[in-house]
Amino acid sequence: HYVRCIKPNEFKRSSDFCQSLVLDQLRCNGVLEVIRIARDGYPTRFPYAPFWDRFKVLEYTGIDSDELVSVEDYAKAVKKLMGLINAKHKLEMFQYGKTKLFLKAGQLAFLEESLVRSKRYSAIIIQKYIRSAIQIMEYK
Repeated sequence: HYVRCIKPNEFKRSSDFCQSLVLDQLRCNGVLEVIRIARDGYPTRFPYAPFWDRFKVLEYTGIDSDELVSVEDYAKAVKKLMGLINAKHKLEMFQYGKTKLFLKAGQLAFLEESLVRSKRYSAIIIQKYIRSAIQIMEYK
């Protein structure tokens, strides 16, 4: 990693920014190009453990969360989960890293929306069984 110092103006005055000078320095240092590549590439980066904890309810994988201790365990679990999600929804715009899952733009929003739908469906099923049990107890 490099430390890049950006001069705000030619006269070293505080709180005085020359926009064209700062922008030119950012271009020369490649910072704007890196930002553009990140935005065009895989802007969402999710470590495997938090991703697993958040999205494991989307598909049944048969993996017990208590068994996951290392990054490699979480990586295998996330790969299995994403394989199931990909087979069901054709979600192909992601890549696996050593410690993170990389998602293209819009993919996280799709997963979040799926998570909301899954939780809503689960709540409806629970309500259905509770209401059924209440009606059966009232009928008896």
